[in-house]
Amino acid sequence: MGYEYRLSAPNTTRLALSQAYKNISRLAGASSSEQQIELRTNGHDGMPDATVMLDEDSLYFCDHGGAGKEFLGRVIELLVSSLGAIVVTEHEQ
Repeated sequence: MGYEYRLSAPNTTRLALSQAYKNISRLAGASSSEQQIELRTNGHDGMPDATVMLDEDSLYFCDHGGAGKEFLGRVIELLVSSLGAIVVTEHEQ
């Protein structure tokens, strides 16, 4: 696994959150499937640096190491620019 976070935006609609998730899939190094977006540095194979998934009312972000923290910063920047204030908390299962 890795370091897990919940990224939420108070007073944001599911539609806006879903659109922000789609925008994350356009980041450099992103590859996506129906279930998740994997973020990798250029030319990196194997385990992704980070994974993002859309939950009911938030995004799940897992930093697997490598450039994971850099990707976290880029994802937060994207979310703030599209949704406004966001809340970052540790993901609890």
